[in-house]
Amino acid sequence: MDLIILIFFSILFFAISIKRLDWALMLVLAGLPLYVIRFSVFGIPTTILEAMILIVFAIWILSNYKRLISNISSRLTNGKKSEEEVEDKKIINYPFGIELILVLIVAFIAMGVSGFSDSAMGIWKAYFFEPIIIYLLVFNIFFCQQTKAGTGQCPVPTGGLTKIILPLSISAFAISAFAIYQKITGNFIPNELWAATETRRATSFFGYPNAVGLFLGPIFMMMFGYLLFMNNKYKKQSCRVQCTKWSPFSFNWFKIMSKKEKLIFLFLKFSSFLAILAIYFAKSEGALVAITLALIVLVFFSQPFKSLGSARAVIVALAVFLLIFIFSFAPLREFVTNKISLNDFSGQIRKAQWQDTGIMLRDDNWLMGAGLNSYQEKIEPYHSGGIYIKNNDPDFERLIKVSPEYQAKHWQPLEIFLYPHNIFLNFWVELGLAGMLIFIWIILKVFFLSSRMLFSDNLKPENRYLLLGAMSAMLVLVVHGIVDVPYFKNDLAVIFWLIVGIVGFIDLDYKMSLKSNQK
Repeated sequence: MDLIILIFFSILFFAISIKRLDWALMLVLAGLPLYVIRFSVFGIPTTILEAMILIVFAIWILSNYKRLISNISSRLTNGKKSEEEVEDKKIINYPFGIELILVLIVAFIAMGVSGFSDSAMGIWKAYFFEPIIIYLLVFNIFFCQQTKAGTGQCPVPTGGLTKIILPLSISAFAISAFAIYQKITGNFIPNELWAATETRRATSFFGYPNAVGLFLGPIFMMMFGYLLFMNNKYKKQSCRVQCTKWSPFSFNWFKIMSKKEKLIFLFLKFSSFLAILAIYFAKSEGALVAITLALIVLVFFSQPFKSLGSARAVIVALAVFLLIFIFSFAPLREFVTNKISLNDFSGQIRKAQWQDTGIMLRDDNWLMGAGLNSYQEKIEPYHSGGIYIKNNDPDFERLIKVSPEYQAKHWQPLEIFLYPHNIFLNFWVELGLAGMLIFIWIILKVFFLSSRMLFSDNLKPENRYLLLGAMSAMLVLVVHGIVDVPYFKNDLAVIFWLIVGIVGFIDLDYKMSLKSNQK
């Protein structure tokens, strides 16, 4: 029965892809969590999400193979043509194109470090090859078009971004709604501790609570940026004095919107609200902290820098007030300090894990890492097995050495996790030193390009909030990634490259606008 359903779904999706490739790609983005549905084809394990990606990619290749061959030929012969001929038939380069190639190469080498095992090849395919395929498809289907003359045309990315944000919000809505249902009922939570009323943590369709925050955090920021974009758009289009008070979190002034955009606006607001609730119910502290910092950054950059800006003035005043309030109360100050220094329960576990990983890397693994999907095997000889959880007892150090009862009370066994739970160490152990440096470069480049455009007077006003949504989403990913694994899952890898792509596409539009103005 399951096989029949899968076959029917594949045929239906194939038909949609042939009819409307953009709709099919939007369905892929809306269906990112479908990687949890796994099956085998001729003994080869795969997922619903992977099947959808490969179907869309195959249809796109078949529909554009002549143009692709022509583009490859043009690239190979550009050096033999005059500048006029090259300019007449210019091909748009992919933003972050060199980085894409390097990532695939480094990941392939890391697969070799693991001996080209089946699991390593599966990781390479699911976390690198297929997400980059989606990056290329989004670029070609949503943003850039090819004219009959062969010239690349990349329009303002607003329409393409709608086709990204809307399906992601649908996915976020489904994940959030199920997580809230779990919180209310306690049903379908895979762990007894998480299901208990006193310690309940929602997991949604995933296997653990933090996955909810890892998935929803970046998407929330992109939705928030898009809401601000709609706010700015309609204030400029048809509002007068009263609309200066309009907010993206107010249900007023709908007559200035089309019916379609009213529905999008409402749905994004509702999905954003549910996403925050779901993250809270999952008790994903890393995601909540990351979102708070990202919102501060987003508001800080939300106005041009020609003046102080009312939003920035409020942010600075609130930050000063909050710091004074925190450091005025000893219990609150101690709580915040413990969280920031990772001296709480989960923080001490993370630091112990990083220490074991550091020893493993230092022991002749610093260059190549452990290899794809080989961390658990490589870390085992260095695994400490457990730690004593420290507390504020001034006599802790003495008692932990001499009292067996005290030792037993504070001993915490440690399991061997799939990854070190730190974004930089994750890349290092999986891809080696070169892989970690490439991803650091990509992340820094995203922030550099975003900052350069935000400080520029030439950035289109309508692109400011779209860019802020993507930049703040990357900030959420990095901040949460300090204590977790924000990349090495099928859906998270796709979200990472979507963020990179959005910043790259806006930067491409920015450069083309500058060039057009100069002409």
